[in-house]
Formats: sequence, structure tokens, C-alpha cells
Amino acid sequence: MISCLSEDERYFIFLRMLTGDEMSKRTKFAFITWCGNNVPAMRRARLATDKSLVKDVVQKWRKVSSITDNYP
Repeated sequence: MISCLSEDERYFIFLRMLTGDEMSKRTKFAFITWCGNNVPAMRRARLATDKSLVKDVVQKWRKVSSITDNYP
């Protein structure tokens, strides 16, 4: 997925995953923030503020991650 993201942009990604077996199904949510290395400093600084606005709209998630290009 990281290879699809631009180094010049910021992304807020909300994933919905269905897990379980035949007897039990659960839906898990993940909220991922991506900020490319070439994003200007002012847009990078606004990332935390914008992230909190997105979190106010989307309130159900299991895991919150901020990912860089060095992510394993």
C-alpha cells in the first residue's frame, strides 16, 4: 500500500477489515496517517490539527498508526 502513496501528499486512511471464522465474524477498523517526506513544513505542521478533525468524524477504530517510508 505504501508504494501507492505520494511523497508530496498527506493521507488519512480508514481501513475496514472483516475477521473471524464461519461461526463468528467481527469488523475491525484501522485509522492510518501518512505524511510524505516532500510535504511542505506548514502542511506537515497542520497534520495533527487535521488528524483530530478527521477523528471527530470517524470515531470507531481499533488501531491508530502514523506511517513513514521507513516503516518495516
